[in-house]
Amino acid sequence: SQGELGVGGANYGTDGQILTSTGAGTAPAWEDAAGGSNSTRFQARMTTAQAISNNSETTLVYNTEDYDVGGGYDTSNGLFTCPAGEGGVYWFYWQSHFRDGAGGAYEGKCHRDPEGGGSFAVVNQSNGRTGGSLNIAQAGFFITLTASDILKVTIQHTQSSTQNMLDTDFSTYWGGFKLIT
Repeated sequence: SQGELGVGGANYGTDGQILTSTGAGTAPAWEDAAGGSNSTRFQARMTTAQAISNNSETTLVYNTEDYDVGGGYDTSNGLFTCPAGEGGVYWFYWQSHFRDGAGGAYEGKCHRDPEGGGSFAVVNQSNGRTGGSLNIAQAGFFITLTASDILKVTIQHTQSSTQNMLDTDFSTYWGGFKLIT
């Protein structure tokens, strides 16, 4: 039975299809769902404390991957490189979490180097003032990337001494995925 709804739980569509309208006065139709898969995605976290010197902008190296489909993230240097053929709109999120007690300011940033040319520019920033025992800079953002674009997350603080990033319980992490369009 083409385009009919089943009675008593009968289903005339096939796996992966959805019921769609074909317009006023016509029967609905079963059609294949549009979309695709997130072919490029990653999430990494810090599981080894990273020391951040006072007033020194430092690239954060999230050293443990939870997953990395597409191979874009490098745990040795903290850089994400958009793989060949995977340009498009992405959603990225990051959090840097460090211990503090002295007070001061901190600034987390995400930078983009178009096509790996060696010239990073800030594309996202999170500022704050510390003063408690645990302090967080975090953000999420959309960005359009082309193949070979490179992203990195940095942190800088004014604590008058070296501070360690928190490396437990998914406190310091970074991830992203390409949107299905």
